[in-house]
Amino acid sequence: MEHPEMSWIDVLKHVAGFGGTTMEIGAKDCIDTARLIGMGANVIAVDNFPLTLQQTTNEHNGGLGADMARMPLQDASVNTVFAANVLGLVWGSGNLQPALDETARVLKTDGHLVATVNFNSPLGSPRSEENKNGLKDYLLQQVQARGLTVKQGDFVTIPDTNLPWDPENEYLLIEAVKK
Repeated sequence: MEHPEMSWIDVLKHVAGFGGTTMEIGAKDCIDTARLIGMGANVIAVDNFPLTLQQTTNEHNGGLGADMARMPLQDASVNTVFAANVLGLVWGSGNLQPALDETARVLKTDGHLVATVNFNSPLGSPRSEENKNGLKDYLLQQVQARGLTVKQGDFVTIPDTNLPWDPENEYLLIEAVKK
């Protein structure tokens, strides 16, 4: 299926453009953290694998070993939450609602959630168009239920990600604002 196309760098530039403090959820090896910092963003890297963060954030702003459903940050403390391919994982683990509750809690008023969801990951995400659209609708409803206004919730093609399990490079791109 054809979708609008954008590069991963365009996604990161969009995130960096919001200014203030960005919390990158699922920072893993902090490659995107370094890219965001290089674009002028102030980034807090968060992942539930703290050893990876400890090894990779020494030259960056630091990292937190934390779960998306239990973020060790104060209320209204970040301008942007960036969750690259994390919502599908927390949905699969049954933690989507607490994770979105935490996202809404830590976002400042007028703060942004930017999330990508890759539906063709080898982690068992649904692959049929019907399942993808159903999960898309569910994710958008859950985001809205946390008081976030969805600005975008569409499928896009991001060809430069080159994921071996997804030759189509198909993503759901969500952007929402806390009012």
